[in-house]
Amino acid sequence: MSRPTSRDLRSDLLTSATKLFAARGYAKVRVDDITTQAGVSKGTFYNYFDSKPELLCSIVAELMAKLRANIDATMTALPEAPTELLRSVLITHVTTVLENQSVLRIYFREQAHLGRECRMNVNRQARQYRAVIAEVVSRGIEAGEFKSIPPTVAASNLLDICNGPYIWFSAEGEMTSGQVAALCADIGVDGLCLRDRPSRPNRDGSPKGYEERSDASSTK
Repeated sequence: MSRPTSRDLRSDLLTSATKLFAARGYAKVRVDDITTQAGVSKGTFYNYFDSKPELLCSIVAELMAKLRANIDATMTALPEAPTELLRSVLITHVTTVLENQSVLRIYFREQAHLGRECRMNVNRQARQYRAVIAEVVSRGIEAGEFKSIPPTVAASNLLDICNGPYIWFSAEGEMTSGQVAALCADIGVDGLCLRDRPSRPNRDGSPKGYEERSDASSTK
């Protein structure tokens, strides 16, 4: 059996810390707890991170990198009309949020424990991310598809809508993550549109994106 690479060990530490921070809260987790969960020595921890705050910063930084990479890929792959592009971007955002639900909880709950430099970097990344969404909104306003409201204000409100599911979504709930993403995107886009968008029903006539769970998807 091959030994884990250095990259594997760092990833194990990040994954273990994420689980513990989400379950107990940052302040109640010790470095010893993280290394025990990851199955590595305390010395190994300090090979990768100088401190617990640095580890927390790395968890948040990786989340921001995933969000940006995913939204950039969507923007590149889908040069659509503003309305549909915004919908695709919001679906991508919610999907990433729900794939990293524990990290979102940590991010919003533990920001006070981030170092000053880390907070500044995270806030800068968040502003840049919001600016990407604001740019799509601007395109929609210029194309006459969206209401004429400040794009940055619109982007901030769209992110509020699309971040919300990290609080309440459950894989055992009535809606799948895909249905939640579609719903949030539609709420956001419909609030901006100047006119009703044509409905896109499913084959059974129900609204697109809101199919009931099948037996296979609800009993995993």
